[in-house]
Amino acid sequence: MAVWLWVLFDVLIGAVNGHGWAMVDFGALTIFSISMFSAVFSAVFTRTSASPASFPC
Repeated sequence: MAVWLWVLFDVLIGAVNGHGWAMVDFGALTIFSISMFSAVFSAVFTRTSASPASFPC
């Protein structure tokens, strides 16, 4: 994914001029950080949610 973003923004569009590997590393770090944040966010709200099946009738 990070390589595709570098190809898209630098090679195809020409919006950024930077070193390829630095941009790929930064893209990979960004993708990893966002995935970890969403995993923690999902885990916290999954555990705190109450489903109707958990309540006795």
